[in-house]
Amino acid sequence: MNKSSTPSVESILKTVIDAIISIDETGIIQSVNPAVEKIFGYSPEELMGKNVSMLMPDPYSREHDGYLKKYLRTGQAKIIGIGREVVAKRKDGTLFPAYLGVSEGHKEGGRRFFTGIIHDLTEVNALKKKEALLKAYGTYMNAIIETVKDPFIVLDSTLRIKMANQSFYQTFQVAPGETENKLIYDVGNGQWNVPAFRKLLESILSQKMGFDDHEVEKEFPGIGRRIMTVSGHQIQDDGKEETILLTVRDITYRKQMEEKLKRAVLELEHSNRELAQFAYVASHDLQEPLRKVISFTERLKEQTKTLGDEAKVNCEKIHASGIRMKRVIEDILYFSRIGSQEKAFEETDLNRIAQDVISDLELKILETKTKIEVKELPKIQANKSLIRHVFQNLILNSIKFAKKDVRPDIIIDCYSQDNSVEIRFKDNGIGFDEKYVDRIFKPFQRLHAKQEYDGTGIGLSICHKIVTQHGGTITAKSKPGEGATFIVMLPINAHQGIPGAPSKILSKEVQVLP
Repeated sequence: MNKSSTPSVESILKTVIDAIISIDETGIIQSVNPAVEKIFGYSPEELMGKNVSMLMPDPYSREHDGYLKKYLRTGQAKIIGIGREVVAKRKDGTLFPAYLGVSEGHKEGGRRFFTGIIHDLTEVNALKKKEALLKAYGTYMNAIIETVKDPFIVLDSTLRIKMANQSFYQTFQVAPGETENKLIYDVGNGQWNVPAFRKLLESILSQKMGFDDHEVEKEFPGIGRRIMTVSGHQIQDDGKEETILLTVRDITYRKQMEEKLKRAVLELEHSNRELAQFAYVASHDLQEPLRKVISFTERLKEQTKTLGDEAKVNCEKIHASGIRMKRVIEDILYFSRIGSQEKAFEETDLNRIAQDVISDLELKILETKTKIEVKELPKIQANKSLIRHVFQNLILNSIKFAKKDVRPDIIIDCYSQDNSVEIRFKDNGIGFDEKYVDRIFKPFQRLHAKQEYDGTGIGLSICHKIVTQHGGTITAKSKPGEGATFIVMLPINAHQGIPGAPSKILSKEVQVLP
C-alpha cells in the first residue's frame, strides 16, 4: 500500500465518535480528540493540563489519584486493560453512563502514559430500557390477551390469521396449527366465508373503516349452530404492516333469552288484557243485580211503618252494603280501564286541576271545615282526567283520615328540578307507620277496619297506577299521630324520564280555603 494512502493517527482520532483522552502517571490530561468536546462539553483548551478526575463524579474523582498511584506501585488493575461501565460527568454537571477502556502507553523519559476510550452509553441504555419496557409490555399484553374471555384473532393485510387468543381456540375447538397463517375464509368449514362479512373486511383494508357487532349465524364445527357478533378494526404494526383485529362474541344464549322474554311479555300482555276484560265484564254484570238489591231495599225503607225495628236495621244494613258494593264495582271498573286507555297527554295546568277538584269537593270541604292551601304548581304534559283523579283521591284521603275533633289542614306544594316535579300533599291527620308504605298502594289493602273509615280500598291503587302510567312515582312519609305527606314525582314531559331528586321550591302561594 502506498504510504500516502495510509490514514494518519491524527485523522483517525478526529473521526472516532468515542472520546479518547491521554493522561500521564499523575492523572494530568495530555491530549484529547474532538469527540471529547461533543461528549463532555469541554473544549480541548479547558482540559489540557487538568486532572482527569474533573470528568468524574464523587466519590470517584476523590479516589482516582490514589487508585492510579496504587497501580503504579503494585500493578493491581481495576480498569486498566479490563474495561467496565462507569458514570461520567459533563461540564454542566449532568451525569451519564459510559463504557471506559484504559490501556497503558509507552514510557518516555521514565514517565508512563495511559489512554482511555470513553463510549457514551446514554442512547444504548435508553434503548435497553425501551427494549425492557417493550418486553414487559409484550408480556403484559399477552397476559391480557390470554385472559380476555371473548375470542379474537389478528389478520394480516392478505386476511391470513397471524395469531389468536386462547379463548378463540377453546370456543371454536381448533388448534393453532389449524388456524395460524390460514386465510380467514378457509378456517373451519368456511363459516366466515359470508358475502356480507367479506365486504366488511374488504372495507377495512380499502376504506380504513371498522365495523361493530356484525351478526353471523352459522353451523360451526364441533359446537353446532351459533349466533356470533363480530367487530373489526384496523391496527398498525409500527406503522409498517396493516393488520385487522377481529373480536367475536357468542350471543346465542342472549338471543334465546331475548326471544323467551319477548314471548313472555306478549303472553303477559295478552293475560293482562284478558284479566282487564274479565274485571270489566264481571264488574259490569254485577251492577244490574246490585241495582235491583239497592232498589228493592229503598222500597222496603219506604214501608218502614209495617216493619219491625230489627227489620228496619237490617234493611238499612243491606242498603248501606249495596251502596258500598256499588262504589267498589265502580272503582274496579275505573282501575281496569286505566291500563287500556290511550295516553292522551296534553299541556296540563296543575293549578287549574287543583282548583277544579277543590270546587267539586266544596260540600265535603265545608262539611269537614277543611283548610286547603295550594302553592304555585307548574304545567306538565299529562292526561288531565287521570291527573285530576290523583288530586281528588289524595285530598279525600287526607280528609277521611283526619284526627277526631281536629280541623283537617292540607298543604299542596311543589318542588322542581330539570324535567321533573315533586308534588307534595301534606296533612295533619292520624298518620301511619311507614313500614306499611308499600302496602297502602295495593288494591284492597287497608290499615284500618272498614267500620272505622269508609272506603273501597282501591283509591291509592288507582293513584299509583295513574302516576306509573305517566312515568312517575308515588310514595308517602308519615308517623302515627303526626300526619302524612304523599309525594308524587312526575316528569314535566311524560316522554322523558325523571332525572333525579328535586331541589328548587316554587314559592308563590295561590289560594287558602277556610
